[in-house]
Amino acid sequence: MISVTITKDRNGIFKQLECDGHAGFDEYGKDIVCSAVSMLVINTINSIEEIAGCDMNLSQNPDNGYILMSLKDGNSEDSVRDASLFADSLILGLKGVIKEYGKKYVSLVIKEV
Repeated sequence: MISVTITKDRNGIFKQLECDGHAGFDEYGKDIVCSAVSMLVINTINSIEEIAGCDMNLSQNPDNGYILMSLKDGNSEDSVRDASLFADSLILGLKGVIKEYGKKYVSLVIKEV
């Protein structure tokens, strides 16, 4: 199962994205659920960096499907607002994957700090 946790502050402002695991929907290289989640997560991270212009901390381990991305302090208010919009888009996409394939393969948690 892929576990995705999106962390926001109490005002709904995005802070962190953590993704861990593999879906197990099909064998490696044929797992469309894993591919869909990976594409959504990677595109979100790239968009937050390239389009929103946010500085971030990023660590990953492709072998076990782990990615941890958190916004660094000092990003502009506009950039952080844009990052939050991209995170909300990720949530929408992940909910679509969960609706289509089920909670057996993808878990989504939105955590408030």
